Amino acid sequence: RDFLGILVVEAATCVASVAASQLLVARLQDAGRAAEEPDAQPRGGIGPMLGLLKPYVWPSTGNWYDVARNRLRAVSTWVLVALSKAFSVAAPMYFAQATHHVAEALQSGDDGYPTFHRVAGDLVLYAFLSFASKQIKELQQAMFLQVRQAAYVETSDRTFAHLHSLSLDWHLRKRMGGLVRTLDRGIQAAEQTVEHVGLWLLPTFAEAVAVVALFAFKFRHPDIAAIFALSLVVYVYATIKVT
Repeated sequence: RDFLGILVVEAATCVASVAASQLLVARLQDAGRAAEEPDAQPRGGIGPMLGLLKPYVWPSTGNWYDVARNRLRAVSTWVLVALSKAFSVAAPMYFAQATHHVAEALQSGDDGYPTFHRVAGDLVLYAFLSFASKQIKELQQAMFLQVRQAAYVETSDRTFAHLHSLSLDWHLRKRMGGLVRTLDRGIQAAEQTVEHVGLWLLPTFAEAVAVVALFAFKFRHPDIAAIFALSLVVYVYATIKVT
């Protein structure tokens, strides 16, 4: 239940964040042609929005040393996300394996050292992977914090430079107070979009797919896998519709 609730909440948050990011992109595109075309409508699209999110994936602000360091941090963030989810999926497998060894020993009446050795090894691996998954998650958050700061500076600098490149006539005819607030919210929305979509929603969806695949192929219970997948889809759809 907690897993599904997190997935739904993050999906709803992402929808709002993407909408705000689209608004920022439209405002930035509209600003460049507002003086020549007063009645022009804002333009957006997936391409400009991905360009706006690029600093959070591949930073390019600063000297070569800062750029290389921030890019290494960005790549490390996504690697740590993958490792955390992989360990999270793998850990219960060793716990199930230890339980299986205990059940086999009880059925065969074997309570010797080999059984204890296998069970203890599986439990140690389970504890290690569970602990490592949580610690890698914390390390990923610390790593992404520095990437987020560098990306915020880059996005803010681009926005600031673009506004100051516009004509005086544009500044006199526009409501700069409301526009600046919109731009600031758009920058924050871009940050939230990367964090919620890239660091929460997509990894959680990949984890759900991995769980379905494990039930279907490893445990040979496609019926349970289908029920889980269908329940997930229905729960997410119903929750988004209701809220």
